Amino acid sequence: MTGQETIRVLLADDDSVDRRSVRRSLMNDDRAYAIDEAGSKAEAEERLSAGTQYDIALMDYDLRDGFSLELRSHLADTPFLVITGAGNEHVAADALRAGAAGYLIKDPDLEYLRILLPLVDHALEKHKMEKELAEKTEQLRRHAKELQRSNGELENFAYVASHDLRTPLRNIVSLAEWIEEDGAENLPEVCREHVQDLLQQTIKMDQLLKDLLEYSRVGRMESEAEATPMKEVVEEGRKPVATSTGIPGGNQGHAADPAHATHGHPARAAEPD
Repeated sequence: MTGQETIRVLLADDDSVDRRSVRRSLMNDDRAYAIDEAGSKAEAEERLSAGTQYDIALMDYDLRDGFSLELRSHLADTPFLVITGAGNEHVAADALRAGAAGYLIKDPDLEYLRILLPLVDHALEKHKMEKELAEKTEQLRRHAKELQRSNGELENFAYVASHDLRTPLRNIVSLAEWIEEDGAENLPEVCREHVQDLLQQTIKMDQLLKDLLEYSRVGRMESEAEATPMKEVVEEGRKPVATSTGIPGGNQGHAADPAHATHGHPARAAEPD
């Protein structure tokens, strides 16, 4: 709360002198207070039912015509402090179990008034933080719901895309196999190698489409990485080079050490940059 804000207070106490003491203590503070007084439980209930939104309630435990804790349902989420002249451990426990932000025992020397303002500050700040936390929690809940909806749409899209793309891919495989079967005796050796390379690439493409579907299910590629031998990665990477250059294996360069491995997603390890 800032010094420019008016703090609405419900002050419920059947003793008019005690009410005046609390009021004087509040009015000596630097902040502005708007204080509504109630001398009984019935009067306090009437004020609460009138619809006024109080920032805090300061209530005597025993209001003669009832106990202040019986007003708990009318307070909604308004923080409240319990003040009593005849308190004990059981009364304190009841007040705290009911949700009181603090508990004060009136003493003849009025020492309780010295700690009243710090308790009011603490109750207001705690309530503010709890309200902000509830709002943030609700925002997170809405975001989680939106993310769930978005992920559902992504999974559905990936499934449809995977299904629709794999259909023409299967047709390419069939056509390549027919070419190989029908021209088995007439195809040059290099053409048969090209057909085999084509079939290998369609197999890879089919696997990538399967991975796309899996990707959508686990979200943001959370599938576990695997240790993949470098030799397999290099051999997979050479195949497209052999197809485009006509040189088996392309530029061989340095041989991969079979003992070496890369850690990652197998389907992507051999992808070009």
